[in-house]
Amino acid sequence: MTSASEFANQPAASEGAWRSVADDVYMLVAKPDSVNIGLVVGSTHALLIDCGSTPAQGRRLRELVAELTDLPLVGVAITHE
Repeated sequence: MTSASEFANQPAASEGAWRSVADDVYMLVAKPDSVNIGLVVGSTHALLIDCGSTPAQGRRLRELVAELTDLPLVGVAITHE
């Protein structure tokens, strides 16, 4: 498994790169709408904060989460419509 720090500066398709904002807390900006996406990685699970603007973007975000951590993603917190 690749470490989280190795992904911090790698851009992805329509999503920006994961950036560490605190210990085990990451964010990226999803394009074209500049939507902030967050990820909190705990000791046994991970939580995604927002899921993008389209189903395709949501699927891509799930792939990006899997590249960042092998912990199970247990939920998504939606902060806006």
